[in-house]
Amino acid sequence: MDWILSNLSYSDVPAFFLAVGASYYIRAILFQGATPLVGTWVTYTILTGLTAYGMYEQGALTSVVVVAIAFDILILLLAFIRGEWSWGTVDRWCFGVAAVGGCVSLVASSPNLAIATGVLATTAAAVPTAHKALHDPDSESGTAYVWFIISSGFAVMQMPSWAFAHSFQPIMWLVNGAVTFVVIALSDNIRNQLKVIAPRKQIT
Repeated sequence: MDWILSNLSYSDVPAFFLAVGASYYIRAILFQGATPLVGTWVTYTILTGLTAYGMYEQGALTSVVVVAIAFDILILLLAFIRGEWSWGTVDRWCFGVAAVGGCVSLVASSPNLAIATGVLATTAAAVPTAHKALHDPDSESGTAYVWFIISSGFAVMQMPSWAFAHSFQPIMWLVNGAVTFVVIALSDNIRNQLKVIAPRKQIT
């Protein structure tokens, strides 16, 4: 650990914190009963790769995206072993949107379009995980998402410019991580508020 910290440059800080968060998530899967959605992580793995390609073509690929791909693959393998296969209505719609976005990203002639559709499709794929966490917060790792948020926060601070190729991915990853963490942390309160906002339909 001392060697890693002594050789860590400021530009690698987001990747380091992402690796810490992913390690907590893997630990939660192996020892704390976390159950990653297979569909979400299949989509993450493919679309993060497409996003990385678009960023590479624009000269904007960062170490945090490369580390994300590596851990996506590892967590996907664990998801197949210990994860959850879910195919409810929310899952079908979100994975469908993610699939369309992934196809657009794959054939896009513009690297910026590939980045946009890849990141937005990844966001759609994250919705089923947030939905699962809302009803079963113990199936996810809140600690891991704290580290993901820190990683994305540093990535946003390190953006060399507000150009789309540099800014869209870290900002959206920050938003996605923050939303998922809030859902995990406040799941009971959110469920109670939803019951108040949308009570059961009365027969009149």
